Amino acid sequence: MLPAHEKGAARDKNGPTFAERKKNAADIAINRFESIVLGNPRSARVLRWLDERILAAFSFGLLIQITILFSLLGGRHHG
Repeated sequence: MLPAHEKGAARDKNGPTFAERKKNAADIAINRFESIVLGNPRSARVLRWLDERILAAFSFGLLIQITILFSLLGGRHHG
């Protein structure tokens, strides 16, 4: 009887191990996703739009943080 971590290591009569089949299936799924999403012009536009919005939101958030920081540091005037 094989230990639990070696159960997937035994080769099938027909070829690759269970772990190899699992990795191959994951690679196929990733490649399929990339070809559908990245190969589709509409998806590319959506991803570009999302990228622009994320960058804008990040920049706006950074601007707000800097404004708050300066107001905290420079807002204390002693007369």
